[in-house]
This record gives sequence, structure tokens and C-alpha cells, in this order.
Amino acid sequence: MVANYKKNVIAYYKDKTKTMVTSINNPFFKLKLDLVLYYCKDNYAIFEAGCGNGNFGLLLAQKIKSYYGVDLTYDMLTYFRERTVQKGMTNVFLVNGDLTSLPIKNDQFDLIFSYSTLYYIIDIRNALKELNRILKEKGIAIFEFGTRYNINAVHSALRYKVPQFFISPWSIDSLLRESGFSILIRRYFKLIPSFLERGIIAKMLLNKEIGNISVDEWISSLPILRNFAMKQIIVCQKR
Repeated sequence: MVANYKKNVIAYYKDKTKTMVTSINNPFFKLKLDLVLYYCKDNYAIFEAGCGNGNFGLLLAQKIKSYYGVDLTYDMLTYFRERTVQKGMTNVFLVNGDLTSLPIKNDQFDLIFSYSTLYYIIDIRNALKELNRILKEKGIAIFEFGTRYNINAVHSALRYKVPQFFISPWSIDSLLRESGFSILIRRYFKLIPSFLERGIIAKMLLNKEIGNISVDEWISSLPILRNFAMKQIIVCQKR
């Protein structure tokens, strides 16, 4: 499976091209979208690594100068393009490609982000270096990492028939430093196993807020537990 992981990823997502549509009503999706918007300015050129069928891109392109996206799955990009045509968008530019070897010049983007993608890449070190290369000096990067030592990672590996390469939470800092990034903000999510989140009561409780953060983030960020949370979202700056 590892040897052919790209083919497996493409095959897996090809079948989900038109069904993986996330609503702004999903609290975790909205949180991630709002985080990108917080760091955006309307004259920015931004780049999404793993853009899929356009769930984030279609919303962001309405608010910025230009949006660029890359994805490994051609079918996802085809559907993304169809959606931009339906909306009459002319500031969306899409590339079918591999994050470890991007056909893009250096220092092109003010902001880059990658959600739910990096844990499908076996060579994450080179992917991060490539993303740093195309980011402008002092540009902002927002990355979502999937970490290894938690129940969600085990459950995900068993449930989904696609290779996933979760990493040690302790290796994230060194990977980012080696790739030329400085960490600005780190946030933790998804400590509670996903199969326990599906009930209505659990969803209501986890999405409630303590201060300005959800119960899910509050629990996942506790010092004694944070290394066992499945998701880390890290805001970085190019050094």
C-alpha cells in the first residue's frame, strides 16, 4: 500500500469528488476558514495545498485578489473548475500536482494553507520545504497536522481505505524549523475519538464554548493531554 500510496489516494478521492462538500455550518470547517480569513488581506494571493473540490477555495476567492490551489486528484479539480464556472469566478487558478514537487516559481504567495492533506503525504519534509519555497518572505502558512498517538489515528487507519502517515507530535516543531518556518500559534483539536462525537448530545457539548474556544479545543489543549490530540493546527511565518 505504501509503495502505491499516490494511486490509492487518487482512487479513494475520485469516488468522493461530488460528495465531499462541507457546509459552513460545520463548526470545525468554519473555524479553519475563519483562521485563514483572519490572516488574509483582500489584495493577497493565497495558495491552498490539497484544495480538493473547492470547499475552502470557493469561499475564499470571493474575498481576495487571487486564489491558487493544487491537488493530486484530477477529478476533484475538474469538479472544482465546474463550480467556479457556475459562479462566474475568474480569479481561481488550479494545478494538478504533487506537493513534493510544485511547478511554481519561488516567493509567489502572501499566505498558504493546508487542511486535511499533509497526513496523506509520506514525504512531508519535502512538501513543507516546497511550500516554504513558494511563500513570500515573512509570509504566513497555516498547516493542519495529524498526529500519531491517539485513538482517532488508529480508528482512521482502520476505517478509511487510504494510506495515512500520521507523525509524532514531538517531530512537528523540528520539521517546521528545518523547512524554514517559525511557529506563531499552535492549536489542538480532536482528542475525543471521532466515533464518540457522532451523537447529537456529544456534538452539542463539544461545540459549546469555554471562553472563546470550543469544548473540544479546550479539552484537547490541556497540557497533560495535548500530545494525544489528533489534530494540531499551526500558524507559521517564513523566516
